[in-house]
Amino acid sequence: YVAMEYGAHHPEHTAGMVLAGCAMDYEGWRRFPYEMSVRLTEMVPRAWLDAFFHFSLRVTLPKSVAQVVEQIPFNRDVFRRTATIARSNKRFSEMLGTYRKPVLFVQGEYDVLFRMDEKRFLSMLPQARVRVIRHTDHTAPLRKVKEFSDIVADFAGRIFR
Repeated sequence: YVAMEYGAHHPEHTAGMVLAGCAMDYEGWRRFPYEMSVRLTEMVPRAWLDAFFHFSLRVTLPKSVAQVVEQIPFNRDVFRRTATIARSNKRFSEMLGTYRKPVLFVQGEYDVLFRMDEKRFLSMLPQARVRVIRHTDHTAPLRKVKEFSDIVADFAGRIFR
């Protein structure tokens, strides 16, 4: 979402955008799950939060990826600050409406929530394309690192010929 905002306001500084797992506008009830997650992380003791993230990473990601991600400390302040995106009432699909450079959405096949407005985004961005990584969810770039990297490299190769 930060990349969308930057690209919409500073297209002269971009050659294109790869947007992963973010074809959704935060409006109506869609704000609620994120807001609740932020509030919950603020209330839970640090040790419990660390244990939860350790468990969820081990369950959802390949072991080698989980070990790397676990080394990055969870920053409650950053998480809290990102909640402002959900509260902003911005329709990112409309904000990007004037962006005319190449856009690639990379989505996990089962990332139902973050694919909700995919058609709206594509209608606003006729030059945009979607690549779906099969048999995965919102964590597609972490679960299928090679496939995601190949998709990004292919896209970049076409832009920077």
